[in-house]
Amino acid sequence: MEQRKKKEKIGISISPNLKREAEEIMEREEIPTMSDFISQAVIVYIDRYKREQREKYFGTRDDPYSKNDNSNDLNEKPGRLVRMQ
Repeated sequence: MEQRKKKEKIGISISPNLKREAEEIMEREEIPTMSDFISQAVIVYIDRYKREQREKYFGTRDDPYSKNDNSNDLNEKPGRLVRMQ
């Protein structure tokens, strides 16, 4: 039987304004608990941080010498979606 990792418990303090904004977003996006909201916010922040670190190390997407532009060898614009047939 596979053991599931338990979540870590942390305590935070935030301003009343941040809490109010978080609750408004939770209501609009149908996020059931503050714990779920905070977990998602931390995931987004970590993802953005890692992306920024990769861009800093490997160059930005605007760098013409970078291969991180999602283009192929057909002289297409970086990031353009191509329908495959």
